[in-house]
Formats: sequence, C-alpha cells, structure tokens
Amino acid sequence: MKSYDLFQETKRIGLPIKNAVEIGVFFSKNCVLKNFIDAGTMTTLVEADPLCIEDIRKNFGSLQNVKIEARAIWDERKTLSFFRAGASTFASDVNGSPAQVNDSYKRKEKDRFEVEAIPFSDIDDGKFNLVLIDVEGAEWNVLKTLVSRPEVLSLEMRAGLYQNPNSLKIQEWLKENNYKLWFHNDVDSVFIHQNHQLQNIHKLRYGLINLRTDVLYSIENTKKRLRRKLKG
Repeated sequence: MKSYDLFQETKRIGLPIKNAVEIGVFFSKNCVLKNFIDAGTMTTLVEADPLCIEDIRKNFGSLQNVKIEARAIWDERKTLSFFRAGASTFASDVNGSPAQVNDSYKRKEKDRFEVEAIPFSDIDDGKFNLVLIDVEGAEWNVLKTLVSRPEVLSLEMRAGLYQNPNSLKIQEWLKENNYKLWFHNDVDSVFIHQNHQLQNIHKLRYGLINLRTDVLYSIENTKKRLRRKLKG
C-alpha cells in the first residue's frame, strides 16, 4: 500500500490474518505484506520477474512462514511474455497497463522476458484470508481462478490516468461474491467480505478516508489531463 499500513488496519478492526498471499511483489523492499511476515503470518509471495525473485529469496527465503512462488499467475497454463517497466512491469497480453497509460511506455524487445504462468487455483488451497493482487492490469486474470474467498481482498484498480481495463468484470465479481469497498488510496482498493461487519465508528472513519482520497484523486487527475493536453 502507498499511504496506509494494511497490517495496522486489520488490527484496528480486530480482523486476524492467518494466511496471506501477495501476487506481484516486485523487490523485497516493496513487499506490502512485510509487517505480516514479521508478525509470523503464513505468507505466500508470488513474483514473475527473475531479478526480483533473486532479491526476494535473499531477504525472505530463510523464513519458515514464507513460501515463494517464482512464476506468473494467469487464467491458464502458458509461457507468458513480460516487459520490464520498473514497478509497472506488465504481461504482454495486457493492453493499456499503467506503464503504457501513465508513462507512455513503448514495448521494447530488450525489456522482454518470459516466464511460466499458471492459474491461481494451482496454488490456492482455499485457505487464504488475505489476498493482495497488484499485477499491472491482469488482476481479472488472477481473480477469476481464485479458490479462496478471503476476508480481505486488495486490488490495483487505478493509478493516475490508468483505470483497470476489467473494472466492470471485477466489480461484478465482487458483488456476486459479497465484497464491499473497505478503503482505498490512489492506487489500491481494499475490499472486505460482508461476513465481517464493521463497527459504525469504523464505517465513519473509512468513509471519510475514501471521500478525501477520491476528491484529491480527481483534482490530481484533472491537472494531469490538462498538462498532457497542453503538451499536445
């Protein structure tokens, strides 16, 4: 997460997390679930980029509560091409990724690498109660093979001028599976299963957080569009 600590927020509402997974870690220093790992939570880290995997193994590989999956997650088994674009590295099958929309990234062969891709159901035994998916536009490809129905589900839905290309499908899935927005920032949206009822004081707090976030997000994006328009 960018402007909040997911570990502290789950503690705030009294929601214990026993088994978590982060799909799309990037380097170990970017791991959103680090505080969960430090607290002893059973955690699975999934990353496609071999360069990042080397770093993740170096920093987390010796921990008994951490399992590392060095492959990509997709909706089928295949060899999948990726383009390295820093933290916005994306699968070649994704059109309109954050790197392309926000940074005008053009695909270059020198940035391409290939990895094994599998459905999430291959590693999901149905016991994850926190699932974090940050895969630069491929969230839907992961979500539709999800076996678990976690209490907490975090998805990258927007980033600057980028909007997730499968937002409508994701929103429909969330509704059908009884999820509602808990809170979000300018990138990640965190959903909570309706089996967990928030106290009124928490509903008020997160409602105000979401309102402020959306107002600031709208203002910033208006500025970005104007700057882009002025540049021609």
